[in-house]
Formats: sequence, C-alpha cells, structure tokens
Amino acid sequence: MVGLGETYLPAFVLAIGLGEVVAGLMATVPMLLGSVLQMISPIVVKRSGSRRRWVIICATTQALSFLPLILGAWLGYIPGWAVLVAATLYWGAAMAAAPAWNTWMSHLVPPRLRAGFFARRTRFAQTFVMLGLIAGGYILHQTKLQDGPLLGFAIVFSIACLARLLSSVFLIKQVEPAAEDFIERSA
Repeated sequence: MVGLGETYLPAFVLAIGLGEVVAGLMATVPMLLGSVLQMISPIVVKRSGSRRRWVIICATTQALSFLPLILGAWLGYIPGWAVLVAATLYWGAAMAAAPAWNTWMSHLVPPRLRAGFFARRTRFAQTFVMLGLIAGGYILHQTKLQDGPLLGFAIVFSIACLARLLSSVFLIKQVEPAAEDFIERSA
C-alpha cells in the first residue's frame, strides 16, 4: 500500500493537473491533520474498549480513502479539495491507528519473540514497499506509453486499496487480549 499508494499521490496531483501548490499541500496538510487525529486516538480506544476494533476501523478507512482517488483517475478529474480530504483520511487513519496498534501488538507478541518477530516483519514490509515502488513506476510508465498516465494511477491506487483491505482482513483474524492480560503482561 505504501509503495503504490501514498508515494505516488503528489505525482497524481500533478498528472491530473492540480498544480504544484496542491501537490505541496498534499505533503503537509494531511500529515498535520493526521497528527491531530493521533492525539485523540487514546480517547477513542478508551471509549470503544478495544484497540483491535479501532485499528480495524482505521485500516479500513485508510483503504477506502483510495476510492475517490481511483474514481478521479478513472474520470480524469477530481477537485483539489477532494484529493486533500482523501489524503487527510489516509494519513489520519494511519496515524490514529498507530498508538493502538503498537500497544495491541506488544501484548500479542510475547516479549521473548518480539525482537526477532518485529525485525522479520520490518524486513518483509520494507521489501514490499520497494516492490510497490518498482511496480507502481512500471505500471505508470507502461500506461503513459499506451493509454495515458491517469489509467496507471487508477490501477496503482486500486492495488493499494486492495492491499490495505487485505491487511484489514488479517487484522480481523487477530485476537485481542483481555484488559487483565494487558495488565499482567506489563507487570
């Protein structure tokens, strides 16, 4: 999702003709607003009573934030405000999920396995980010030569959306330790 989605968002803004100012705003405004959402994440988790539920909602929201971008690429037009809203939802959901995900995973993975597990996970994730970057560049290049670059963005964003939805499915299959288990493991 990262290699195919967020990486190519400023290029999409330029390709669709929204200009350099909107492309620059894409790199700043969504992350600023996303960081505000991150600050309310603990409140939402406490009220909902489930880190798992919050992470799944955020991951699914992040996936769905690609839909207006896919539609805009397909139609050849999307207003600048719509791209900003989609990007803000994307970054907001990512940042809002992070505290809950970190806490949830630290209680799912036993301490003696954590270092090795997260090292392997990071290598695996970074490999797929790199593959996503390469695949995205290849898709955009090929579609530019044949049908125009916007079709390539529709394809790239669709794959990113599906990848994040798949991630949501895997998150749904995970368990959430009871609150008592969080306390016992922390002690």
